[in-house]
Amino acid sequence: MARLSDNPDELELEDFVAAHLQSRGVFVETGVTARDPQDILELDIVWTDYRDPKFIRHAVEVKSGKWQLGDLFKFFGWTRYLSLPSGQFACRRLPERLNVDVVKRICDRMDIELLYIDDLHNVTAHFTSLQLPEPPLDWLPGLWRFSYWARRRLMTLLTAAIQHQTCPESAKAAKDYAKLVNDAIFFEPDVRARVALLFEAHQKHLNWP
Repeated sequence: MARLSDNPDELELEDFVAAHLQSRGVFVETGVTARDPQDILELDIVWTDYRDPKFIRHAVEVKSGKWQLGDLFKFFGWTRYLSLPSGQFACRRLPERLNVDVVKRICDRMDIELLYIDDLHNVTAHFTSLQLPEPPLDWLPGLWRFSYWARRRLMTLLTAAIQHQTCPESAKAAKDYAKLVNDAIFFEPDVRARVALLFEAHQKHLNWP
């Protein structure tokens, strides 16, 4: 049986943060990529609390290893480019020669919420600033984290199937559909256009189960 690390880094840390947001009752999207047609930017996490009638999307950048202050400004620029609120910046470590007070002061100037997750065993404290309810069940974050891991594995297997010519047509169609649902729909502001894109993709594969 697969066992996830007790010390998540890189993509696993993204899954960790996404899982804790999801378990608090918000809608979470991960790895949202803007293409025009090549990749322009990727948002690690976007969460939306549909209990709020404003339906505001909140972007989250996740850094587990070394990062510089330039990463903060790049993330801020992405949110401005996409007309999103400044969002949250989650990290496990801080740049050298900088303490949390300095980084937080810089984040405050850009209206970015710093989620400094230095202690994985005290996760609740890191999400209090978001004013979201606590998970109703203790095991929900772990379940959602495993779910995100499984989805990543599926996308990796689809890529391998295309490269090795194992069911290349169906694997490519599945991967293209995943990109449509995860990426293209996100950047389409007109709800009617979103539905039309999904319906068009459905019409191309009517025989799929």
